[in-house]
Amino acid sequence: MLMNRGELSNEQWDSLKPLLPPEKPRTGKPNHDHRLVVNGILWILRTGAPWRDLSERYGKWVHGGNTVLSMAKSWGLESNLRTPSSDR
Repeated sequence: MLMNRGELSNEQWDSLKPLLPPEKPRTGKPNHDHRLVVNGILWILRTGAPWRDLSERYGKWVHGGNTVLSMAKSWGLESNLRTPSSDR
């Protein structure tokens, strides 16, 4: 995977990956690539941009179950990611 500035390095990802839920749960739809989701969350934190401006590189921000915002909420992170300009 080509890494952009501000994204997780392979070493950082290797440390974080075991702490996240499985990408392919026992039942239901598989989740999006967790590394892309985490990098999307980091992009929001780094830029302070509203969710609707999330780069398409990281997937959809809303509209559907497995989106960056819905995964951030399911991981209990969404309340920590609000910026003054965040969409609610």
